[in-house]
Amino acid sequence: MKVNAQVVVMNKTKVDQLLEMNINNRPIKRSVVDRYKRDIVSGHWIITNQGIGVSDSGVLIDGQHRLLAIKECGYPPVEMLIVSGLPVESQRVIDQHAKRSARDVFKFVYNASVSRVTPAVLQVIAKFENEKIFSQASTLTIDEMFLMYEQYGSSIDEIASQLTDITFYPAPVLAASVVEHNKGGDVVRILKFLTDIRLGEGLTRVMPEYHLRNFLSGSRISGANSGHTMQSERYYKTKKALIASLNGESMGVLRV
Repeated sequence: MKVNAQVVVMNKTKVDQLLEMNINNRPIKRSVVDRYKRDIVSGHWIITNQGIGVSDSGVLIDGQHRLLAIKECGYPPVEMLIVSGLPVESQRVIDQHAKRSARDVFKFVYNASVSRVTPAVLQVIAKFENEKIFSQASTLTIDEMFLMYEQYGSSIDEIASQLTDITFYPAPVLAASVVEHNKGGDVVRILKFLTDIRLGEGLTRVMPEYHLRNFLSGSRISGANSGHTMQSERYYKTKKALIASLNGESMGVLRV
């Protein structure tokens, strides 16, 4: 067995040849292709040890999403590591071990730990504050997360570090709180708002906190904890209730 590895500047001929070898692979995940495409278009494509794998029998066993992204971007001349001559059995162990999480990568880049909620909060903010840029089904690339972290990171860290039980709060609730703090909202009052929602002490029917707490409790009981519609409702209801609370307004019903 002779395994060969080389860095290649991709072009139409090479990409199309490799895709013709894609005869036995997992189903395409559009979200993965789209993330690669955004990296290419934004200039954030970086060559790594993860590239294209071809078996000794001439079958593509790794890299179909990267190749499709290059093709759909019009075959730009990006560099790619191509490893050929691999045993066909290697396909079953590719991507089977521990992957680096977004939080892991943040630690590498910033040389410090970030809150465990950071990736999820940034994803929600991107979805509902940048709807023209990010579709409902898209997932942020790590470089897009870095750009957003530059804007919202200090607010996430300040709020997350002072909450007693952060696991109580769904990501949309935290995201809405982070956005308002980032706009200049008083962190002490935001933290009190979040704490009141969790504890429920002293709340009355005219308080925004009361209505948001009831809504969140009801959504948990119904098991509706995921999906774009529930995320949207949680985000915008939190935003509305929080702004009302910061403005000292009463509330009879919480609708968006």
